[in-house]
Amino acid sequence: MDRVSLEQQSWIDTIVPIFLERFILAVLAAAVIGIFMVNPLKWDRTQQAGAALALVGVALFVAGTAYRMYHPAQPMAIQTTDIPKSKEHIPPPPVPSVSPHEPKPQPTPQLTSPAARGNMMEKPKDSTPNITQRSEGPNSPNVVTLGSNSPVTIVQGLPPWILSSVQQQAIAAAVRPYLSLWDGKFDVIVCNIGDPESIRMAEAFVAAFRAGGWQLPYGGYGQAMSMPAPVGISMNVPGVLGTDQPTPELQRFLEDLANVLRRTGVIAEPLGVGMTPQMPAGRFEIRIGRRPDTATRR
Repeated sequence: MDRVSLEQQSWIDTIVPIFLERFILAVLAAAVIGIFMVNPLKWDRTQQAGAALALVGVALFVAGTAYRMYHPAQPMAIQTTDIPKSKEHIPPPPVPSVSPHEPKPQPTPQLTSPAARGNMMEKPKDSTPNITQRSEGPNSPNVVTLGSNSPVTIVQGLPPWILSSVQQQAIAAAVRPYLSLWDGKFDVIVCNIGDPESIRMAEAFVAAFRAGGWQLPYGGYGQAMSMPAPVGISMNVPGVLGTDQPTPELQRFLEDLANVLRRTGVIAEPLGVGMTPQMPAGRFEIRIGRRPDTATRR
C-alpha cells in the first residue's frame, strides 16, 4: 500500500467523518430552519434567502467532504497490451544480371508478300462514291424552253381587283342623284361570303357610294352565298322576269350606273340585271361576285 492510500485510510478511521455528518450537517440544517422560522436577527426575506443559500452551500461542501472520506478515489489502472512486432522486411527478388558480352534476343521477322506490303502502305479510300452527272442539249431536263411548244407555263401575277380613285369618283357622281332610292333598311352592296377579292371590291364600292352621299352603315356591305356563285358585277331587282318592270327611277339608276361602269373600264360587258321574286318591292342590290378572269380558270 502506498503513502496516499495510508493517508486516506487514516482519515477514514478517525471520527472526522462522523463529526461532519452527525454534527456539522445537523447544525447547518438547524440554522437554515431557524433563519426562516425563528428569525432571531430580524432579517428581511432577501437577507434570509442569502443566508440560507450560504448555509446550503456550506452543507454541500461538508457532505462532499464526508463522502470523499468514505469513498476514496481509486487510482486508474492503465492496461497495457503487447504491441506485435512488425513483419520482417522481405527483400525483393534478385534481378538477373545480363552480361554485356551475351547476345541480345532478336525479334522474329514476319514474312509478308509484296501484295500484302502494298496493301499495308496504301491509304484508306473514301467509301462515298463520287458521281458526276452532266446533262446538255435541247432535250435536257436542265434546260427550260419557252414558246408555244414549251412544257413550262409561266403565269404572271394578276393585279388586284379593285376600283381606282378615278373610277370611285365617277361612280360617286353617278349615284349621288339617287339618294331617295335607299331607305337605310337593306344592303345595297352584297359580295360572296369568304371570297377575299369579292370583299375587297365590295369595300371599294362602299367607299364610292359614301363619297356620293350614301350613308351606308357599319361595313356598308353584306355577304351572301349562292350556288353557283355569281361572277363579276351584276344587279338584282324585285319582280318576275318578263312580267314586272323596275320603277322608272330605279330604271334610270341602273342605266346610269351601267354606263359609268362600262365607260371607266370596271366591267367589259353590259351590266347584267336579274329579277328576284322573293325580294321586297323598293329594294335592289349590287352583286359583287367572283373575279371574272379567275372564274374562267376554276
